[in-house]
This record gives sequence, structure tokens and C-alpha cells, in this order.
Amino acid sequence: MTELREAALEILALTEPAAKVSQVFELFDAYHQGSIRVNRTQALATQNHCLPGRPEKPILVPPLDVPRRKMDTSFVTALACSYRI
Repeated sequence: MTELREAALEILALTEPAAKVSQVFELFDAYHQGSIRVNRTQALATQNHCLPGRPEKPILVPPLDVPRRKMDTSFVTALACSYRI
């Protein structure tokens, strides 16, 4: 039986975002089905992993193709209100 924390470390080290997400969902399902357990006495070997796993290169987008952000969001409103005080 696979250990939950060990499986989570392997997923965290993945570099492909889509694969990482699908593996997390599979791990979630396996845990809730009881096919994977937590073993707190087992030591984790983190030195074998490059954490966190990141893609080789980010996808670059031309500045004109980036959608504009709205300035009337709740975050901007809260930020503006905090400066009024």
C-alpha cells in the first residue's frame, strides 16, 4: 500500500501542471477509497526530489494579449478604503 505523504511529495515534484493536477485528484480519490494510508512513523526522503516541481519554461504571452484587469474589484476597493483612513 502506498503512503500518502510519499505520494504527495512525488506529485509536488512533477513539472507538468496538468499531470500534477490529475495526480492530486487521483490521490484524493485513493485516500477516500482507503487504498492509501498515512504512516506517521515512516521517514520521508525529500532529498531525492526537486521541490517544488516547476515547468521548464513559462508560457510567454505578448503584453497586448494579456486581458486587462478591472479596477472595480473588491480587492481594489478594500485597498482604496485602507488608504482613506
